[in-house]
This record gives sequence, C-alpha cells and structure tokens, in this order.
Amino acid sequence: MAKLKRKKFKRTSGIKNDIILNVGSFEVYFENIYSIYSLINDLLIGLLFIVGSISNLLNGPPILGQILFLIGSVALILRPLIKIIQNTHVYQEKNEDKKSELEDEISQKTKDDI
Repeated sequence: MAKLKRKKFKRTSGIKNDIILNVGSFEVYFENIYSIYSLINDLLIGLLFIVGSISNLLNGPPILGQILFLIGSVALILRPLIKIIQNTHVYQEKNEDKKSELEDEISQKTKDDI
C-alpha cells in the first residue's frame, strides 16, 4: 500500500486576523478570518440557490423559492464587501508636534487652575 507523506504545519505567531480554536487535543488554526468569512458566504450562497431551485422544480411554494433567490442575491453582495473590509486599513498618523502642543496646553491650564 502506498504511503502518504504529510507536510508538517508550522504555525507562526498568531496575527490579529487569525483565529485559533482548541477542540479537545486538537488545535484548529484559521489563517486570515476574512477568507473564512468569504468561503462561508460562498457556501451559503450555493446552498440558498440549490434549495431555491429544488423548491421551484418540485412545485413548492413559489414564494419560498423567490425568497431564497433574493437572500442568495443579497449574499452575493457580501463577498466584495468582505474583501473591501479585509483590504482596508486605518492608521492614525502620529504627529509629535501636535501631541507636545496639547500637552503644553493642558499643563498650562492646570497651572492656571492651581
């Protein structure tokens, strides 16, 4: 019988967007949670469209199929939104001059109050 070689997974230190889930003696490591959200969204879309199609094929209530198709269509919009959120980073520019001015202003006000 053929032997399969397994590549050892070396997890780097957890990044902010990574999730580590401890299940018993196993550790499940999700790299980049936004990718996981996107994949779950894709699975949900597929499921909604399959159930909606089956409902229409088997002469189920037409409103059920229409609702499932509508929800699936809305979920299609979520994929690009997840990607936008994943690739958007907000940084605060550190301006030491403003910080020192504010500190001076605060210390001056406290001196005046005393």
